[in-house]
Amino acid sequence: MFEGLLDSSINVFATTASNATTSSYACYYDPERKTFLGDVYSIKWLEDSDAENIEKETLEQQYLRVKKETNTSTVCQFGDMSISKMMVGSFQGEKEDVDSRPPPIPPQWLSCGTTAVPGPQVPLAIQER
Repeated sequence: MFEGLLDSSINVFATTASNATTSSYACYYDPERKTFLGDVYSIKWLEDSDAENIEKETLEQQYLRVKKETNTSTVCQFGDMSISKMMVGSFQGEKEDVDSRPPPIPPQWLSCGTTAVPGPQVPLAIQER
């Protein structure tokens, strides 16, 4: 998506769910809404943001964790890599200290990667359900 487009001098850092030749994978089908609620990469990113201390985790650390957890597509990063040394919380804001318990994260056997559908196949998968 950004390959060859984001020069490192323009002060932009981006991560993507897949490279230019592969698609991302949809997951968590909702029968009531008749659609998928996310993709594997986005879900892994949200789970990481919930589980980690985003005021101490860098964008690079988050990228590496999410890339490792995303087993359905080739996660990529582009642009000014010096930005990746900044804290996630600088972009997502501080976590509210409402509850000391970590948020629920689905067990590994319920991982969105186990039922994921390639992006181009989503319309057919929805019709089949």
